[in-house]
Amino acid sequence: MLLGGLLGLAIGIVCYTILWFSPATLDAQGFVQQPFYLVIIGDLAIFLGLVLILIRWVMMIIRRVKK
Repeated sequence: MLLGGLLGLAIGIVCYTILWFSPATLDAQGFVQQPFYLVIIGDLAIFLGLVLILIRWVMMIIRRVKK
């Protein structure tokens, strides 16, 4: 579960890095053309990664208390 959490965080960071370096342009009608889907994917990946890490941390604490 820890590996999955770290992978989620890494995917989120990669999405935001790609978004940072991708150019934002305006089309003929004045709309911004930018890969906004990377924000959604990045947010979900970071959120799920943090949740998985938190679950792993809580499970470790519960195991220590039971011993």
